[in-house]
Amino acid sequence: MRYAQRLILGIALIVVSLIILWFGSPSRTGLDPSPTLAVVFSVVFAIGFIVGAMGLMGMEKDYPALLSGLVLYFIVGGLIAVFTYVNSSRLGLNTLDEAGTTSFWVYWIRFAALWPLEVVRALGVLGYDRVIWD
Repeated sequence: MRYAQRLILGIALIVVSLIILWFGSPSRTGLDPSPTLAVVFSVVFAIGFIVGAMGLMGMEKDYPALLSGLVLYFIVGGLIAVFTYVNSSRLGLNTLDEAGTTSFWVYWIRFAALWPLEVVRALGVLGYDRVIWD
């Protein structure tokens, strides 16, 4: 697959993920957000991001480009998670003991993995300003 085709496929998948986000949005349905559609949005967005990054990097071999796109996705998610943690009012409330619990790390790893949904929720787009899961 050529680089431009990968880039176009990645952009198309991101557009499809936004359609999925709109389809399950509280603004459209009037209900609470569906956790299933929220996760599907994040997965389709992630695949589109990875494929688009593969096209932008222009690597000749598919496997290194796929791994590089996946790593880039989690680097962006990790950066967003760190900036959110530092800018939140929770900073200073977490002690080293709390950081030693698994629930702390599960929450922030899930936050980093589902960063597109967390960005949408933080912006309050389409009524996603409510907490989707605990």
